[in-house]
Amino acid sequence: TVLRTDATIECSGPTYSFFLFYAVAATVVYPVGIPLLFLSLLLQKRKRLLRPVSRKVRERDLQIQHLAFLLESYKKEYWWFEVYELIRKLLQTSIVVFVATDATTQVIDLMGVTAVGIMGINTFGPYKDNFDNGLARMAQGDIFIIAFLCLLSPVNSLLQEAQQASGSSSTASSTFVDTTLLDTFLVIALVIVPVCAILFFAMERLAPRRFLSSI
Repeated sequence: TVLRTDATIECSGPTYSFFLFYAVAATVVYPVGIPLLFLSLLLQKRKRLLRPVSRKVRERDLQIQHLAFLLESYKKEYWWFEVYELIRKLLQTSIVVFVATDATTQVIDLMGVTAVGIMGINTFGPYKDNFDNGLARMAQGDIFIIAFLCLLSPVNSLLQEAQQASGSSSTASSTFVDTTLLDTFLVIALVIVPVCAILFFAMERLAPRRFLSSI
C-alpha cells in the first residue's frame, strides 16, 4: 500500500509501523486525553464551582485554584466552556481531514463546524468580558469567510477549464480578474476585517458610551 496523496511513499515496513504506533499513542494522549482529563477535573469540582459566592472568594478557594487557567475567562455557569473550545478547535483543525478525502468537502465541513462555533458564542456569551465575546465572534466569522473564499477557488478553476474547452478568447483576462478578486477578498478577510473589528471592540471597551454615541 502507498500514501494516497503521494504514491512514492510506502505505507508498510518497520518505519511505517513505528510512526503508526506513535501517531495513535499521541492521538490518545493529546487530542482525546487532554480534553477528557480537563473535563474530569472540572466535574469533580462542579458543585464547588457553582457555589453562589463572590468572585474574590472563588479566586481564593484553594480547592479550585489549580483549575483557574480553565475558568478565569468564563462566567461561572460556563465552567465547561474551555473543554468545548478544545473540541471545537480539534474539529476545525484536524477531524475535517479524516471525515472526507476531497478538499471541497473538507472546506464545507469546516464551514459547518465554524457556524456551530458562532452559534455557540451567540447563544451562551460565555466570556466574562463582552469584548472577548465580540472578539470570538469576529474570529469565527473570519474563519468562515476565509473557508468560503477557499471554496470558490475550485469553482473558479472549473470555470476556467470550461472557458478553455470552449476556446474563449477572454480566458486570460477572465482568469486574471477572478484571481485578483479572490486575492482581494482574502486580504480583506485576513487583514482588514480583523484589524477593524479589534479597533472597534477596543474603542468600545475604553470609552463605550462616548464611542457608541459618536456612531
